[in-house]
Amino acid sequence: ALQGLSQFDGEHISTFGIDDSFVPAIKADTLGRLWGRWTKPTWKIGGAFVIDGSEIEYYDGDDGFPDRGYGERWQILTDTQDATWFTSTGGLVRIDHQGGIRIFTQADGLPSDIIRTLARDEDDVLWIGTRDGLSRYDGRVFRNLTRRDGLAQNDVSQILQASNGDMWVATGGGATRVRSHETKPTARIVSVLADQNYRDLSDVTIPPDQRSVRFEFQGRSLYTPTQDMIFLY
Repeated sequence: ALQGLSQFDGEHISTFGIDDSFVPAIKADTLGRLWGRWTKPTWKIGGAFVIDGSEIEYYDGDDGFPDRGYGERWQILTDTQDATWFTSTGGLVRIDHQGGIRIFTQADGLPSDIIRTLARDEDDVLWIGTRDGLSRYDGRVFRNLTRRDGLAQNDVSQILQASNGDMWVATGGGATRVRSHETKPTARIVSVLADQNYRDLSDVTIPPDQRSVRFEFQGRSLYTPTQDMIFLY
């Protein structure tokens, strides 16, 4: 809303001024607090606020909150640890339940500091859409996916989880489906080395006395980087 925040109790509308600011996004957490973003009409400065009962607390650049407003896509997400996450053009912002701020950037493993959108899956994993790729954060490390990994385009605008656990990712180049972690990585056999090197897999006949058989394959996973993939048989 312009110039504040409004509350409707079923009969009446009350409007609260939020420091003479534009309020583009709000989100209630599990503790009953209301979180929001604020920015000045010039769009050059902004931050966040939280309303707890009759108390309101502001966060801005002096607290470490990225205060750039122009060009942002406003989104707020709460998690099961009572932390609140914010998109920004200066990194991924996390405010814990005690008010401590942490900013995650490319230095922490994100593909970009420009955060477009957020989603949380059924396993409480955080998915982050950025200008330069998709990232999933399990609370320890960021795992990034880009166009090179199969993403339709790097600029991610929205993330949704389907009822079967798959994640759907909207980008500037189309939609990408990231299958559930229960889906095993695909593997394709490219050759069989026995009495000869079989590359035409439509006709493989291995002699019964062949003592050694070697299979060469290619595998791919949208959850695990190539260098970290391990296949068990």
